Amino acid sequence: MGWPFSSAAAPSFDSGFTTVPAAPTNPPNADSVSTFWLMGGSFANEGDDDAYVLLTDGSDKAVLPDLLIPAHDILRPPPEWPFMPIVGLKWSCTKQTVTGKLWGYV
Repeated sequence: MGWPFSSAAAPSFDSGFTTVPAAPTNPPNADSVSTFWLMGGSFANEGDDDAYVLLTDGSDKAVLPDLLIPAHDILRPPPEWPFMPIVGLKWSCTKQTVTGKLWGYV
């Protein structure tokens, strides 16, 4: 399915679905110096324990800290993503059982 909105361009940043790493790392298609405008994210935890995802800017300052991803569940409720400029983007997770995806504009 194509982008359904005619008055706004489709997001130019999409990390794709991938395992969120333990150490703060740039998601796929992201870096530590570009300006990102996050529109949203999705996280699913296939593990037996709750996990916490941390999103930071390129200098490791928390943007969205401690997003709880319950065991065998998804992020609920989806947070209100701050549509604001973030210089650089990194993510990390307390468990290696979480698959995540971020999207927005660069």
